Amino acid sequence: MNRRATTSGLVLTLAFLLLVYVILLAPCEKCDLIGVGCDSCSNYGGEVILSESFGILLPEAEDSSIHEFMNTNLFFKSSPEIRVLSNQILLKNSLFGKKDQTLNFNLVDLDNIERSLLSFAVIDSKGIFKVKLNDHEIYASELTQGIKVVVLPVDYLQEENELKLSVDFSGISFWSKNNCELMDISLKNEYEVVYSGDVSEFEVSFLEKESISSSSLSFASYCNVAEDVNILKIYLNNENILFENLPCSLQNRVIEIDSSLLNAGINSLKFTIDGGDYSFNNIKLINRLDIPTFPTRDFNINLVDSSIVYMDVASNEVGHLAEIYINNVKIDLESETNIFNLDITEYVFDGDNTIKIIPLVIFDIETLKITLI
Repeated sequence: MNRRATTSGLVLTLAFLLLVYVILLAPCEKCDLIGVGCDSCSNYGGEVILSESFGILLPEAEDSSIHEFMNTNLFFKSSPEIRVLSNQILLKNSLFGKKDQTLNFNLVDLDNIERSLLSFAVIDSKGIFKVKLNDHEIYASELTQGIKVVVLPVDYLQEENELKLSVDFSGISFWSKNNCELMDISLKNEYEVVYSGDVSEFEVSFLEKESISSSSLSFASYCNVAEDVNILKIYLNNENILFENLPCSLQNRVIEIDSSLLNAGINSLKFTIDGGDYSFNNIKLINRLDIPTFPTRDFNINLVDSSIVYMDVASNEVGHLAEIYINNVKIDLESETNIFNLDITEYVFDGDNTIKIIPLVIFDIETLKITLI
């Protein structure tokens, strides 16, 4: 029994030590040993620093950069809500008795209520009909047969509300009686639905930022509902670049932009209106460039004395396809096969690096991979 226990303990100890060893292995060594964590490893057994498919490249450089944005609809609208408070009400007030009616209702989103209306059908009425909203008398008048609408002041509305309906006293004559018969008593609330601003983000590369000679913003606008003229404001990175009246007609606009407002990195473009209902389409921000741009990527490497860095390019063509610049050092992408391999250790730095591709013919880079060994 003691020998079996000793053997079992030894096996468990060895298994534990093996597990710790595997956990502490570098990712690519773990890949070689058990096939786990291989996504960042290459055929060289090292760490993949950059791996990208550039797609089809053209020898003509771009002399402008166009950032396109989704169409947007900005609006201020009213959305009605109708609820029935009572199907029928009978009110009376005389020497022999009084009958009032109290209606209760709750409201949410008070801040967005534009208008509140009490409507009903008058079947019969004698005397002064009175309405109190939360102890505020808001209506007192004789009624005639037909449909009647009473405006409820928004300032008197609360989350929990009480409507008190009554008729005035008929007097001391025992045969006299004031009364009122109402049907279909309903409450209509009109809520303001607002989507007055839209923000879009876009990215400007460092090379593009350094190459911009001028910038412009173009868009088309159209009002969906004929209203008074409203104000359009446009902001680039929280700086106002347009403040003007927006008429209710089709407008095609191009405005020049101070390119110094653009950032190398993430930028924001915001459209806002102060009223109405407008659609904005074909929104484009165009940067015209002094220096034509070609595909450029940045990558970072942590080098040690024994480091080796390889570049592999898989393409759909053979021959002299492009010039590749690594930190401004020119490399000819030229091969008799679809695979190009090169040791680029002498061209890279510890830290940040840049690679730029200048195509000489039309071809497709299926994969460009940089591997640290």
